[in-house]
Amino acid sequence: MKQSDILGLWNLVSWIQHRGPDDHLPMGETPTGCLIYTADGQMSAQLMRRDRPEMTTGDFVTGSDEECAAAMRSYLAYCGTYEIHGDEVHHIVRMASYPNWTGQRQVRRVTFEDGRIVLSAAPRVVNGVSITATLTWER
Repeated sequence: MKQSDILGLWNLVSWIQHRGPDDHLPMGETPTGCLIYTADGQMSAQLMRRDRPEMTTGDFVTGSDEECAAAMRSYLAYCGTYEIHGDEVHHIVRMASYPNWTGQRQVRRVTFEDGRIVLSAAPRVVNGVSITATLTWER
């Protein structure tokens, strides 16, 4: 894979999380999002549910604990730099809405299908369950 293969803006088509034998849709059946790779090695990813409710306060700082928790569960964002290693892209996370990723390397296997890019997350084990994800993007 060459850098030119992934450069630019990609729009999220689907996100399927594989938890052991089960598949889940973390952002629902029709998620939305964008993934950007720049020529100077920067990347940004934004993923969200389409049906996110607005906060009743109109201000994210004063939202209720329940509203803030719902907002966190329905939106994932991170940015940083990236490196290409064979058929993988490594996202070196500078900042993230999920704080555990900050400063971490997120490895994605890359395949191309019908003009789309498919990123598969490296497996990780949480509470004894293998978790991975497949995200499909299109221009």
